[in-house]
Amino acid sequence: MLAPHLAAQLHEATRLINTAAGPRGGQYRPDQLDTAASLSRQFPERQLASATTQTLQQIHTLREDLTALWGQVAAGVQPAVVQDHLNALVESLGPVRLQLEQPEESTQAGPDDATPAGARAAARWVLGESTGPAADRFARELVMAVAETAVAGELHRLKVCAGTDCANAVVDATRNQSKQFCDEANCANRTHVRAYRERQAAGEAPTSTATTPSAAPATTDPAPSSGAAKDSGESPSSGISKKIRKLSARLQDPELSKKDRKKVVKKFKKLRKQLKGSADVELLERLAPDVKK
Repeated sequence: MLAPHLAAQLHEATRLINTAAGPRGGQYRPDQLDTAASLSRQFPERQLASATTQTLQQIHTLREDLTALWGQVAAGVQPAVVQDHLNALVESLGPVRLQLEQPEESTQAGPDDATPAGARAAARWVLGESTGPAADRFARELVMAVAETAVAGELHRLKVCAGTDCANAVVDATRNQSKQFCDEANCANRTHVRAYRERQAAGEAPTSTATTPSAAPATTDPAPSSGAAKDSGESPSSGISKKIRKLSARLQDPELSKKDRKKVVKKFKKLRKQLKGSADVELLERLAPDVKK
């Protein structure tokens, strides 16, 4: 798992990356950092109100470097390439030094504790000086967060949104490392709905072609009864087939509530009993294999 301070700084890095012009959540979005004043609007906590055009260019360069680094990790390029890129960024921003942070007064030991104060201090790596322009501190903290993530063996948590037409950077801070989509543009829901509609369209296609006049053989005999179909092993009737496919599509609807899902499953079970031993059961089992008998 990512340490809380790393997760927070990496999320801030994605905020910066995702201000660039490009596909965001299914639509094109222009650059959100097009003026020096926009820096303080996007990052009010970074004290960039007095930013100049030079500051804006500095942040743009940082954004480009982080975007490239994120893309390399997400694409699975050779570790040596990522290493060289990250080392170059770290070296350009100053030396790395160890900083000891004294614990808060409430957590310090009492007068009888002989442990030296320095031994109780928390330590962390810091890139460059803690003073200087706000933009410099901004750059150093974000780059160092990526470097610490690499040291922790967690670089694989830097991802790019899997949604269609979305290039947002993502930090996967989940325990099971399963996050695929950004939180900004509802990409997960868009993708699930699209997949559901594609499955539904693919499921209806065979029915529509099977019921065309050209596909039905010419005959003057009356349609066989359900009992005759059971004995002859004929293919599923179009009416039952449509009903099965309709229920299957309903069952795969990602927006289906638990209550409605139970109703659909109940209908499937009832239909299975009615069609027991007929050719229609094969289609039902294929389209709803997860419905328990």
